[in-house]
Amino acid sequence: ANIIQNTMAPSYVSRDSDIDEELADRLIQRVQEGPAKPWTIVSDVADATDESPETVRESLRQLTLKGRLTPTADGDLRATETLTDV
Repeated sequence: ANIIQNTMAPSYVSRDSDIDEELADRLIQRVQEGPAKPWTIVSDVADATDESPETVRESLRQLTLKGRLTPTADGDLRATETLTDV
């Protein structure tokens, strides 16, 4: 019998791109300021940081896949977790 190990990531999770936590925090912070369309969030965060829109978009996608951001019915993104100030 084949034993599937629990350590395997689901196929939809890209294993080679670790999420930049600083960028992730920035994205979540931006979404908490008010739900917005993904492209608005990407351009806001890309402008505020020196990251390329592609990098920001990929981080946004990873956060959505991990369930840290969720789309609302009208297509805006909202945070599913709150950042606590440490």
